[in-house]
Amino acid sequence: DISLENLKDRLGIPADKYKDKNGKDRIDHFEERVLKPAKAALDESCPYTFNYVKVRENPNNKRSKVTGFRFYPVYQPQFRDEELEGKELQAKVTARYQIDSHVYEYLRYSCGFTSEEINRNKETFITAQEKITDLIGELALLNGKSREKNNPKGWIINALKGKIKDK
Repeated sequence: DISLENLKDRLGIPADKYKDKNGKDRIDHFEERVLKPAKAALDESCPYTFNYVKVRENPNNKRSKVTGFRFYPVYQPQFRDEELEGKELQAKVTARYQIDSHVYEYLRYSCGFTSEEINRNKETFITAQEKITDLIGELALLNGKSREKNNPKGWIINALKGKIKDK
C-alpha cells in the first residue's frame, strides 16, 4: 500500500494539488488526471503495466475516506522486446560457454585476458568467431602487433571490431 501523500511526493505532485476548497483530497481528480492516463500509456505499448485498488480507512465501507492505493504489476507479453530479452539472457551466460574453447584458452593464456575482461567483451568475441574463419590465427597476428602498444588488450579488441566491420 502507498499513501496518497507518499504517491504525490514520489510523482513530484505538490501536496496541495487535487484538493477541494476545503482542503480535502479529490481522489476522483487524482485518478482521472494522474493514474488513469499513466495506466493507459503503459497499457498501450509497455511490457509492464499495473492495476490498482483504493485503500480505505474502513475497507468494509465503500463511502469511507480513501487513504492510498494498492498497486499490482501486470506483465503484457505481447509487448516484450525479444532482442532485449535475448541480450539479457546472453549476459547471464558466461563467455566460457559461448566462445569456442580454443579461442577462449588462447585469449586467456596467450593474450593475457582475464575471464572478466573476456566476459565484458564477449559480444565482440562472439561476433568475431562468427565472421572470421581463422580467429585464432587472426588473434595470433594481433597479439604480436599489440606487444608494442600501450594498452595491448584494448588494441586487440578494437582491431577485432575493425575487422568485423570490414567483413
